[in-house]
Amino acid sequence: MKTCLLFTANDPQLGASHLMTTTLRDTARGGYKGDICVLSTSLSDSAKAYLDRLGIGYHVDDMTWAERRIAWRRIFPDRPEREALAEFHTYRNKRMSKLIYLEWFARRGQDYDAVAVADNDLYFQHAVTDLFALAENGRVNYAKEDNPIFPGSSLWLKDSAYRRHTGKWAHDGGNHEVNIGFIIARPDVMADLFTEIRDRFISLPPALIRDANWHDQDLTRALRCERQDLFAEFPKDTILHLCGGGMALVEQREPGYFINRLRGTSPRIVHFGGSAWKDFPVIAPSYKVSSQIIFDDINRCPAEAAKVAISKAVLEPGTGVLRTSGWYVSDQPKVEILLSMDGLGVIGKPRMGISRPDVRRQYPNERLTVGGWEVALTMSRAKVGQKLFATLLAGAANKTAQTQITEAA
Repeated sequence: MKTCLLFTANDPQLGASHLMTTTLRDTARGGYKGDICVLSTSLSDSAKAYLDRLGIGYHVDDMTWAERRIAWRRIFPDRPEREALAEFHTYRNKRMSKLIYLEWFARRGQDYDAVAVADNDLYFQHAVTDLFALAENGRVNYAKEDNPIFPGSSLWLKDSAYRRHTGKWAHDGGNHEVNIGFIIARPDVMADLFTEIRDRFISLPPALIRDANWHDQDLTRALRCERQDLFAEFPKDTILHLCGGGMALVEQREPGYFINRLRGTSPRIVHFGGSAWKDFPVIAPSYKVSSQIIFDDINRCPAEAAKVAISKAVLEPGTGVLRTSGWYVSDQPKVEILLSMDGLGVIGKPRMGISRPDVRRQYPNERLTVGGWEVALTMSRAKVGQKLFATLLAGAANKTAQTQITEAA
């Protein structure tokens, strides 16, 4: 049986996914030898080189169809168009990117007998290869979340909003959430699922996204209500979902091994959704590590003589004050940073020489100049979503980092 596990990630998520793919392939854990592929809306050259070295495929699609067919302006009616589109892109990348599977399926689906589609925060404890045989049942195999959907809970409120906004009063989301953080099916059956989800996204009342945070998993729950024959549950202890309040069910018996404390059993997979990894120091660093550090390590990149990074770039609503900060590393004693924005050119220089012990720990060589930078500028013409550039000038070396400006919380 030829199989493929596909998971969603852009550059920032690949750092955390490194633990997932490591435990997936570990012969003492997941023991998976099939193909792995990343579904992404954007990957840098460093990310692609990292995946190539690990033998992991990738399929990139910017999902421009979503801008054409979904009423994103109505989702963010109080935002200027540029900001609304940037917000929609953020939502799309987090809540819709599994739909890239459809384009992958059109090109590669015929090559496989079974596929898994997954989030990027899974942790594999035991062998999973035999689970792919479940695809032969012609259904989407999933594991429900343990906590029930009681009146007043967040999922109950979501379903209530769905009934009100769509008029589908017969909708019943069920007693437990269907979690699509890890599902297995035949490639064509998986395509049927995501085709239905895509079509429902297009017709979904914008208020459900804007006010009730509906996304692909909620649409799957609605589909299960109408097409229960399309779904089948995994055997017990296949996966423990820690999102949806499942955090209370997990216990670490020994470093790096987790059990379901109610049953005393060890699930094959633990889904650390909703940042549930924070309570476990053994694995937490793997979810916080910079993707670029992992890329550089796997790609065998020597330390560069100069680096610059942007840690924050937020625009305060009303005041128009842009607050931005970051750090730099150089083998030169004298350095300078210029800040610029697309459409505006150079906007100023930050205050430099700020102590950054966290950066110094990454670059302990005393011959390197290490420090932080920050500045607050009143920018009446700045907009959320614009690109900010920080250029480090150090001798003959110039390095530039860029990021999109976000709105201050």
